[in-house]
Amino acid sequence: MQSRSPSSRLVAILLATVLVVVGGIYWIWANSPFGLLRGSPPTPAAAMFVPKDAPLLASLLTHPERLQALRQQKTPSSQRREAEEEFGQLQRSLLADTGLSYDRDIKPWLGNEVTFAIASRDVDRNRQNGEQPGYLLALGVKNNKKSREFLDVYWQTEAAAGVKLDFEDYKGVKIVSSQGTPNPLKRWRKDDTLSLKGWASAVIGDRFVLFANVPEVLHQAINRAQAENLNLESLPAYQQAVKRLADRRLGFVFLDLSQLNLQKRVSSSTTPKKAVNDRIAIALAVQKQGLLADSIWLDRSPATAEATDANPEPAVPPIATLNYIPKQSAWVTAGTNLQQLWQQLSTSENSFVTGAIAQLISPLEAKWGISLADTIFSWATGEYAFAFLPSSEPTHLDWAFVADRAEGTDAALQNLDAIATAQGYTIGAVSLDRQHPIAAWTKLTTTEEKQKGKAPKLQVQTEILGVRSTTENYAILASSIEAMDRVLNAPKKGSLLDNRDFAASLEVLPANRNGYLYFNWPDFHQTLEQELPELRLLELTAKPIFQHLRSLTTNSDRASGPLKTQIFLTFE
Repeated sequence: MQSRSPSSRLVAILLATVLVVVGGIYWIWANSPFGLLRGSPPTPAAAMFVPKDAPLLASLLTHPERLQALRQQKTPSSQRREAEEEFGQLQRSLLADTGLSYDRDIKPWLGNEVTFAIASRDVDRNRQNGEQPGYLLALGVKNNKKSREFLDVYWQTEAAAGVKLDFEDYKGVKIVSSQGTPNPLKRWRKDDTLSLKGWASAVIGDRFVLFANVPEVLHQAINRAQAENLNLESLPAYQQAVKRLADRRLGFVFLDLSQLNLQKRVSSSTTPKKAVNDRIAIALAVQKQGLLADSIWLDRSPATAEATDANPEPAVPPIATLNYIPKQSAWVTAGTNLQQLWQQLSTSENSFVTGAIAQLISPLEAKWGISLADTIFSWATGEYAFAFLPSSEPTHLDWAFVADRAEGTDAALQNLDAIATAQGYTIGAVSLDRQHPIAAWTKLTTTEEKQKGKAPKLQVQTEILGVRSTTENYAILASSIEAMDRVLNAPKKGSLLDNRDFAASLEVLPANRNGYLYFNWPDFHQTLEQELPELRLLELTAKPIFQHLRSLTTNSDRASGPLKTQIFLTFE
């Protein structure tokens, strides 16, 4: 019998268990009863094994079979077989090459909690030999006998295949691990002579089965469970997050962004010098129209732990500038007083958010040779909307910006004209809409067209830096004439307010003047993959989920205390 790498099996089990059960949340998004969500909200009991400074904790807080049963109950009979096959396809893809079956090996004993944590970025805390992350997977147990039988059979099979095993008793807990097996994480270490153990398991009473990529992670987990002041449950910020977030909770995520490499991806010169251990907590709940994720940003200050929720703002009408954002936009952000928002972001200690925003706008600033904060944000004190729009090129997106006209708007547009002229562009009128004056910043350029057997032929092309227009109430900027035409016709041909997914999000998300962020997944994900190549791998792994995702909408509120954000996802 050929032996597979136990470490790769751990990764597969981890992905299979976490993504399969999280994928189950998707299967009940439409017209699902919420009976299993009533009562006191569950909390991740496995947080007692996780350190206070863990980079990530992610928990599913109900059994996947209950989710799948609800989905099947509400799926038309003609589509049930297809839905069941998609769920099975996800299970098989995640357990490929492990020799394990979810139905046979995991389902008989799995309980109502699945928690995955990155317990440490470096288990031995020795930077000289590189980073060895510590992964912990805690599976709740409903049948202790069957869970122990599974582990016994599995390790016996590994031993029969020639894998050397190590048995130890650590503070009354039996730990089994493999010896001398290749570890996929070893490539990150400089010491090639170091032989790391493959992975390890432990049974904690009749409540949990723990898995880790190295036995040391289990040692530390047992220590934290026995010393409550060392684990995540004792962290004030975590306690407040659990208390403040949605009380219908299917899943819970707690991230310390300062411990993850995500911050390296969004670092920029505009990121505040004073770094903060940015934390975000997310609670997942099912709504009739889709999946709702409540999130709250936290830091280590005492004020965060003591903050109380502000009174909810009264219902307000949608942002009016959205009437000019086309229905099929790929990405939209809208709100009020962009000048004030930018000042808050630029002085914020949340380095992850400010870095991400800076990375987003820097290409536009480089192309125009301007500071958006000085030339545009400074006069956008009313309602605004910014959108990326699909274009004829699959990997290219047009953009459009709509804002209330204010006292300094006309002067600001004239200033943009002057900047474009200084860069060699000509300001020319465009015949597009007789009701609204339209001007384009253009420059003539030449390109060579190769001809077989002849000298290259010069072609004259018009390069467009941007287009501007005004209506009675709004100033509009766009990247192309086509984009401007779609914006001006959106009130008549269909705006984002007529989009069924965005309209559904308005029914769920609390209305406030801080505005919205909207993604049309089918139109935007290709562009996002260019910035995050890892997303493509995740899409392939969880294809049955991502192929049904239609949109994502968020809004935020920081009237009092830490920033709160709600994320609403819709599916086919």
